[in-house]
Amino acid sequence: MSKNNLLLLMIFWTVATVYGRKFMKCELARQLHWLGLSRTAIPDWVCLIDAESHMQTDLVTGPLDDGSNNYGLFQINSKRWCGMKNRGGDCDVKCSHLLTKDIKKSLECAEIIFVKMGGFSFWKGWKENCELKQLPNLDNCYDRRPWKTTTIPNPRFIYVLFAVALVVAHPHREIARTNEIINSLKKFNVSEEDFEHYICIAQRSSGCNKGKKHIFKEEGYGSYGLFQVNSTDACSMGPKPGGICNVTCEHLSSLILDPQVECAVKLVNKFCFWKWNVWTQFCKHETYL
Repeated sequence: MSKNNLLLLMIFWTVATVYGRKFMKCELARQLHWLGLSRTAIPDWVCLIDAESHMQTDLVTGPLDDGSNNYGLFQINSKRWCGMKNRGGDCDVKCSHLLTKDIKKSLECAEIIFVKMGGFSFWKGWKENCELKQLPNLDNCYDRRPWKTTTIPNPRFIYVLFAVALVVAHPHREIARTNEIINSLKKFNVSEEDFEHYICIAQRSSGCNKGKKHIFKEEGYGSYGLFQVNSTDACSMGPKPGGICNVTCEHLSSLILDPQVECAVKLVNKFCFWKWNVWTQFCKHETYL
């Protein structure tokens, strides 16, 4: 192969990887699931994305009255959430990085917005098109083999297998099963009628990801673990245990399930389920068992 042909091939490969694309609903659902979202939460996310960007990853709208622009699938605004020239904003990301077909950074930023702004209602598209309305039925979209989804280039079969192996092996991607959460709840004498509320909070807050955490450096707090408990009152971000749960926050984003459940039970006993915005917005109206 000549040097010119090799150069052209490299350019084509880079453009094919980075350049934006328009998703179909099932493709998007599979990709979101592969990135860690629970199936119960994905219909809301897909509906939101369809309403905001018509599932087009490289969509930019603006400038708005304040000179800012909205970027990507989630139409994330540059004034607060991302940096125009360099990494910045609350998401610590460059705005242009929210426009690629690799949606990992966009989703991470959207999850930060979700936590900080109190859920889906922050997005006008979700409130007008999804709230209390029929969500898309995506039950037939999922394939347990993530490399089969068309959002991941099939020619990179070996690379994707390696990436999946890393995800499975990484403790911060471990998903708690419903029966595991229930067994842990029983240890702390939680009544059966409350099981579904805890399950819903776990699914809506973290996708049942025991190792999930969001650190908000400027505000000086973080959300940790299965129930995304907040360091402002529940745990200590320092090396010594503290907070209502008398535990370090890092301990609440480990593989150990019982301390996370115990902490959630303590918070419910003190504040009731109203402590979680996701419970108020979703769980009080839904059945999860």
